[in-house]
Amino acid sequence: MKDLTVFVLTHNRKELLLETIQSILHQTCHDFKFIVSDNSSDNETTKLLTENNLLDKFEYRKRNKEYTGSEHLNLCLSEVDTKYFILFHDDDIMLPNMVERLYSVINGSDYAAVGCNAYIMKDYYCTKKMLLRGQKNIVLKTPENMIKQYLNAYSIVPFPSHIYDKEKLKKLKFTNLAEKHSDVVWLLQCNEIASILWLSDVLMYYRQHSYQDSNSYDYIAQLKLIAYFRKFIKNDDKLL
Repeated sequence: MKDLTVFVLTHNRKELLLETIQSILHQTCHDFKFIVSDNSSDNETTKLLTENNLLDKFEYRKRNKEYTGSEHLNLCLSEVDTKYFILFHDDDIMLPNMVERLYSVINGSDYAAVGCNAYIMKDYYCTKKMLLRGQKNIVLKTPENMIKQYLNAYSIVPFPSHIYDKEKLKKLKFTNLAEKHSDVVWLLQCNEIASILWLSDVLMYYRQHSYQDSNSYDYIAQLKLIAYFRKFIKNDDKLL
């Protein structure tokens, strides 16, 4: 799997990062490039990784300044030099077969990306869990297909669950068109280029806690996302 890079993007969440890192180190396959991209405003993450003797387990990149979320994502995109890549969050956890399963599906396929459903951890300490699982695999052939899933589906497909094909997406960048929903815009842009597969497999823990963006509601960002949806849906008022 030397043609895969797994990025963990971290920003001032060292208390959650260690579990994320351990979940990647304990994957059923290990022949991929593992990079921790540290966009923190201080050196606490560096200190933590040093104290836990982890710096020799992966490539650690401490950024020379604090980037915005989209800037950080684009910086990592610019550094991908493998055929496939994953952009993982510093507060989520991979189940042991996540990398192997995603890679086995996208490798040699025509998909722009492959994602999965997830366990949802309901609290910071992971003491309460709710399992959300799709009933079948879903192939999204167009952005309109994806929008219908976002608006109507009961399952979720978290952004960090996706693996991407670099060659197909080499001209794409993250934008601030919908502010905190830039990940949804990115996935829709990917879907414009090629189909995306959402697996019914449960391959990761998606942690919910008070510090994440999804816990706050931004009306302006939501309206911007809906406006962006309208770019793809012109003749079906029932969706919006």
